[in-house]
Amino acid sequence: MKSFSISTIVAGAAHLISIPTGLMLLIFPIISNTEIISDDKGFTQSIQSYQTLLESNLSLSLPIIVFPWIISGVCLISNLMATQNSSSNSIRFRWKTYTWGSVILMMIYIILSPTGLYYVPVGLLLLLSTIIKR
Repeated sequence: MKSFSISTIVAGAAHLISIPTGLMLLIFPIISNTEIISDDKGFTQSIQSYQTLLESNLSLSLPIIVFPWIISGVCLISNLMATQNSSSNSIRFRWKTYTWGSVILMMIYIILSPTGLYYVPVGLLLLLSTIIKR
């Protein structure tokens, strides 16, 4: 049985955490929404409610859920490929750059996405696996 390196295990944990995070965004209403009930001559009534990701923006919900899962999967696969001793150094370096690239993409996603805050643990685990791998 092949033993995995610590960086691969951490990248696998990040990949496994990204799946329930996306499902949580689909099931639980966590996105704030304000709806105006009446707007009469200087008097406005509004209700603040919470929606799921599907209710708030239906057309963008699938990419928002799938993107972190794909990025963490790329980091996991490139982490696995960089550990192979049969490859030359230039090929291993290429796989390591894919790992760094996926971490940078995940950090940009966390900063720019409205639901990026929920993926902070995934981003930190990916960063940790990349630092361990060096």
